[in-house]
Amino acid sequence: MRRLWIIGLLCALLAFASVKADDDVDIDSTVEEDLGKSRDGSRTDDEVVQREEEAIQLDGLNASQIKEIREKAEKHAFQAEVNRMMKLIINSLYKNKEIFLRELISNASDALDKIRLLSLTHDDALAGNEELTIKIKSDKEKNMLHITDTGIGMTKEELVKNLGTIAKSGTSEFLSKMTEMQDEGQSTSELIGQFGVGFYSAFLVADKVIVTSKHNNGTQHIWESDSNEFSVIEDPLEFKKLVMKEEASDYLELETIKNLVRKYSQFINFPIYVWSSKTETVEEPIEEEDAEAEKEEATEDEAEVEEEDEDKDKPKTKKAESSPFVERLLKKGYEVVYLTEPVDEYCIQALPEFDGKRFQNVAKEGVKFDESDKAKEKRETLEKDFEPLTTWMKEKALKDNIEKAVLSQRLTKSPCALVASQYGWSGNMERIMKAQAYQTGKDISTNYYASQKKTLEINPKHPLIKEMLRRVKEDAEDQTAADLAVVLFETATLRSGYQLTDTKAYGDRIERMLRLSMNVDLEEQVEEEQEEEPEEQTEEAEDEEEVQADEDAEEETVSVETVTYSPSSCFKPMFLS
Repeated sequence: MRRLWIIGLLCALLAFASVKADDDVDIDSTVEEDLGKSRDGSRTDDEVVQREEEAIQLDGLNASQIKEIREKAEKHAFQAEVNRMMKLIINSLYKNKEIFLRELISNASDALDKIRLLSLTHDDALAGNEELTIKIKSDKEKNMLHITDTGIGMTKEELVKNLGTIAKSGTSEFLSKMTEMQDEGQSTSELIGQFGVGFYSAFLVADKVIVTSKHNNGTQHIWESDSNEFSVIEDPLEFKKLVMKEEASDYLELETIKNLVRKYSQFINFPIYVWSSKTETVEEPIEEEDAEAEKEEATEDEAEVEEEDEDKDKPKTKKAESSPFVERLLKKGYEVVYLTEPVDEYCIQALPEFDGKRFQNVAKEGVKFDESDKAKEKRETLEKDFEPLTTWMKEKALKDNIEKAVLSQRLTKSPCALVASQYGWSGNMERIMKAQAYQTGKDISTNYYASQKKTLEINPKHPLIKEMLRRVKEDAEDQTAADLAVVLFETATLRSGYQLTDTKAYGDRIERMLRLSMNVDLEEQVEEEQEEEPEEQTEEAEDEEEVQADEDAEEETVSVETVTYSPSSCFKPMFLS
């Protein structure tokens, strides 16, 4: 009995030791289960170790480093207003999730603007990153989207303050405005950017948001949140990273990201790069002699290409020289810079002057010439003489098409030209904006510029303008004068580089003017062509003809068979004998 008791005690001690050992192995159950899990199961080939090593890497940190960082991180609870606001954003904008990328790109652009402004007073502000860019990379395997900018960073205190709390007054106003717009059935997607809460739209598509940021005068920190709480910790390794929801995996597709960047980067002044990989085939190196020969041949080809490019640009320059906007300038000997590439107008907007001289777009208002007192007095007299015509155009004939009609100082040969306001779109800019692939007609600013009325400048020395003035003075209701005014306006629209909204009406008016000039009755209609009825094929008896070949020759008759086809056939009736 004693022996049995001793054996039982030994078994109990062994069991206790086994349990204790198991407890020692499972030190921490908070480590993510799949963080270091191989995606290839129990495969034992040579690449398994490498794949497992890559699987446990998370932006340069392995599993143990991540575990240590999360243990040391300071946990914070979101401000009550922020928590309420995030829930409202997620619940109200769930149908328009794509705006998260617009808001994050906008935030990155703001950070770049700030560092650029800071660099004006601090030379070392851009010492680490001289190129101001935004980079986007998707990682489908880890279900993550990375958005990186080289703008100004945040300290630990700024991360807590800017991303964890919001001024109570601003939050209340946002919540009130959003609730009001929802009750009225209006879209709230444009509202979040106005109150500086666009960052939280990231939770529309992400289960977890990680912000890594470094201020020039501090160390790098990691801000991490799952929308319930957030933590901040110093990073041993700046970018935003989103751990995407399963239903938002489409936003990891390269084409989806590219389309959204095109859609929402219209007013971003910094380059945005979207990461993608491609395979290139590299040719084997050639011998030195062959390389020299190819180099000489390439140099000759390059010279030919440059010559071809120069010849190619000549038609563009010639077309620019024939523009009505430069008639007076060329006559007076002014220097004119011809910008023939679509991107040139963007460049001039960013470079308004050169060597102390401001650029003036001759397709817009503001072109002025030096004139003597006598010339000025003569111009004022002409303006008074043509006032009935300019007023008639503005208030009657073209009231829906132009802002005003004035006498032109830039025209010498053309009867009129359409001129944009100082801040309006030229014809070239209008074509560029309307050709954008993402244009849907819903953008308020684009619609405003596109619908802006322009100024019609008329040439008082042109015979058509003089004749129109005479007709208007005699009869302001003259239909011919009204038609002429509209035709001149539409012609000026085309000459000035703009597009007509109704080409059919323009064609009808041109036809009417041609009829009048050729004395063709306006009511005379086009002669209609009568449709031919299909002819019925009738068999006609043929006279029998006797052929005297021999006395025993027999008479031969020819029978004719008629073959007809239905009207839908593409063949003509054929006759077979």
